[in-house]
Amino acid sequence: MKKKRGWQCMILVVLHVISFSLPTCFAQQREESLVITTYYPSPHGSYLSLQSYRLGIGDNNGDNQLTSADIPTTNGHVWISGRVGIGTTNVDKELKVNGTVYANSYECPSDVRLKENIAEVNGILNKLLNINVYRFQWKNRVYDNGFQYGVLAQEVKDYFPELVTQDSAGYLGLKENQINALLLQAVKEQQKKIEELEARIKALERLR
Repeated sequence: MKKKRGWQCMILVVLHVISFSLPTCFAQQREESLVITTYYPSPHGSYLSLQSYRLGIGDNNGDNQLTSADIPTTNGHVWISGRVGIGTTNVDKELKVNGTVYANSYECPSDVRLKENIAEVNGILNKLLNINVYRFQWKNRVYDNGFQYGVLAQEVKDYFPELVTQDSAGYLGLKENQINALLLQAVKEQQKKIEELEARIKALERLR
């Protein structure tokens, strides 16, 4: 196949039911393993639709070749070796979404067996007291049209630099899920102060 100008993409797809439209090709293949190697612009035109029970894109098992081992064995699953962007071409994370993500819940790994250099932290309350909460709107209304409540990454960076990230365009981000742990520690520190004050009040009352 003569190479066209532009970038090259390779897609490895295992299809139990596939239907797609090509101006000079076929349609309605069943029970097929299909490797599509093409250049952009496609030598056969545009792929108008592609349907599959399972989809594998890229070298998912890390053996530097595309084989059936890179394809899910469970229907409805998609494996992608690389990064995914939704509504953006500036994809500098494994998943980057320009918009709102809606989910019932999400999980983060936390097992002690996965961690090292573990140490307790203190003095969190005083640091958090220097970070303000703001009401604001995004300049880019694609993010969200309404008012938001949050903090500023620049302020957080002064006290918790580990929580602040920076993308390829220079914009700062925040690991907001880790703030929950800081809030828990701040509550414990505040509670300790309350208990100390209560003990002092009781001691003064006994002196009367």
